[in-house]
Amino acid sequence: MSQIGNGEGGRSTVVDLRLASSVMEKEVLECILNCKRKENAICKVLVVESSPAVEKFRNFLSTVSRLQLRVILRNGRLATRYLISKEAQPNTIMGQQFVDEYDPFRTEIEMYDTILKEMEYLLAEFEDTDDLLWCRMIHYVPYKTIILEDLQARGFNMVDKSFFFDLDHGLMTVHALGKYHALTKVLEERRIFEKDTFKPWYAFNNVQMQQFGLMAFQATLAGIKLHWGPKWTSLVEKVNMSPEILSGKFKELGEKQLSFNVLCHGDCNKNNIMFKYDWNKRPIQIKLIDFQLSFYGSPCLDLNHIMYCCVDPTVRKTKYDLFMKTYHESLCSYLDIYKFLGDKPSLEDIIEGMEAYSFLGYWMFINFYPSIALADEMEKYVDIEKIMSTGGQEGYNFDLYKLEWLKESIGPDFEVFVNKFF
Repeated sequence: MSQIGNGEGGRSTVVDLRLASSVMEKEVLECILNCKRKENAICKVLVVESSPAVEKFRNFLSTVSRLQLRVILRNGRLATRYLISKEAQPNTIMGQQFVDEYDPFRTEIEMYDTILKEMEYLLAEFEDTDDLLWCRMIHYVPYKTIILEDLQARGFNMVDKSFFFDLDHGLMTVHALGKYHALTKVLEERRIFEKDTFKPWYAFNNVQMQQFGLMAFQATLAGIKLHWGPKWTSLVEKVNMSPEILSGKFKELGEKQLSFNVLCHGDCNKNNIMFKYDWNKRPIQIKLIDFQLSFYGSPCLDLNHIMYCCVDPTVRKTKYDLFMKTYHESLCSYLDIYKFLGDKPSLEDIIEGMEAYSFLGYWMFINFYPSIALADEMEKYVDIEKIMSTGGQEGYNFDLYKLEWLKESIGPDFEVFVNKFF
């Protein structure tokens, strides 16, 4: 209708014209957006070059490669695109046994294909415009290959191998963890997943991993006794730790029943956390990667892992209360934002949970700190193949414990650990 009349009919004509205009606008926008999307889509892949994406000893369960693709876009332009390929290829016998028992690739694919995808829908539902805390999965082959977006191509990087998180990195990490845990709790409330579909955390019942940790701990005891002097020798002699005792301790930890549980990341070591930085090299964004060991349990297990295996020990001790407060406020605020209807934990609940699993925190710190702090030099102190072939009787160079800074770093926590648990 091209003419606007008066009265009832005229008003009706105006409405019809506006509706027609509105429909046309939507069609035009749809066409523009589709053309734009197609314009930057890949038309042809010319060359694919593959290179290692992680350094030696940073991944034991898979081969991770960075794929550089030289492509032609639909608009005719040449471009370079990057992807990450993960192949299930454990590089040790112990790694293969672990894969056979826990099927970590299946877990990771299910996390990307269901849990993380549902989290993204949840963010859209509540108009949360923050960047995702994870990367996107592009494709997978069940259950041996995963293709992921390359975060490094977007400006994200892991921290230096020997670098422990300062206050800025640490606070950003526990804040992100609080948000991640809140998202999983809302999905659980909506019955997106059932907790029983996830296996318990591997550390509680994997005898081989416990034995490997015990070998490292016994080497630490031997090195301390050899080089640290009488005070420390008396502490070493208080320790009574056999495979049976350690297994019992982990079994006891695995049976703890805390009131608030979430879908945990499961492997919050610093190699699985990436940051983007501003012009002044301050962290401004964070990504969590590697969801192969996700499990249902206390959020304090993930939090312990971050506090003892990622955060600088001096920062952890001096700012511990701030870390707990930051995590708790993040968790509860996001539970509120996403309209969680259940009970939320108090700050005291989180602190008590951390205490309940403190054995695990100290255990990881004492065993892992030297290998993280000396990432570039550990091969002269530790021979993994000899350790595995001799059951830990050989393969350790105890000169490691002559390093005064190492004594200053782990000594106070070692003393607390022994006096608290033995």
